[in-house]
Amino acid sequence: MNKLARLLADLGAAPLKLSADHLLIFTEAGSLTQEPRHENQDFAIRYTAMVLVSNWSKDPLVLFYFVARWMARNERNHGPDAIQWEADLLDRQTYDVTFSLDLSEVVVVEQQAEGVQLTPVTDPDPNPITLPSGEWQVFVNDSLFMVWDKLE
Repeated sequence: MNKLARLLADLGAAPLKLSADHLLIFTEAGSLTQEPRHENQDFAIRYTAMVLVSNWSKDPLVLFYFVARWMARNERNHGPDAIQWEADLLDRQTYDVTFSLDLSEVVVVEQQAEGVQLTPVTDPDPNPITLPSGEWQVFVNDSLFMVWDKLE
């Protein structure tokens, strides 16, 4: 569960710097899917990551912003309800905030001489490469395949 480990590392890093004393992450409602009766052994895991930030004494909007940005980078095709949250106001400025994040990961399975290789697949980049304006040529096997003018 690479995304869960990445989430833990990112929440503990700058600028939030959440300590282990104030952060709990675990999963709920996990499922595993694989095409039945298919030679391809790849599979997908889907789960809800539960993130509890306790004794948060800053504006909760800071957490909301961070979690929304994290999901945009790490679960790029998430649906509108993939991020849920609850907050308990402990005193005038301290909260316990809980997020539930719907996450998924695809794992590629490759048979090798020494056993099975399991490789988690990262989500594709939602920001495609931007090409500068001008003429572009595409070559396939050293042969000119396409020419076009890229306009800004």
